[in-house]
Amino acid sequence: MKRAYRNKSLTEHDKCFNRLHSGVRCTVERVFGVLKLQYCMAKARYLGLSRNLTRFEIMCVAHNIKRGLSIEQASCA
Repeated sequence: MKRAYRNKSLTEHDKCFNRLHSGVRCTVERVFGVLKLQYCMAKARYLGLSRNLTRFEIMCVAHNIKRGLSIEQASCA
């Protein structure tokens, strides 16, 4: 996201850039917020990058399964 400097407004190009990226940013930040709050991913629990990466990937798979089931149930209702 581009920010305006002091006493200067954003150009139209910068406003368009922010508008295009805000939807993606909102989606990504929402998922990271869910991972941090519901799956306790705010802190690294293990020593070593590979274990933390594996835990993160498992939590992402669990989130996708949970989200997929809720979308499927909503479409059936």
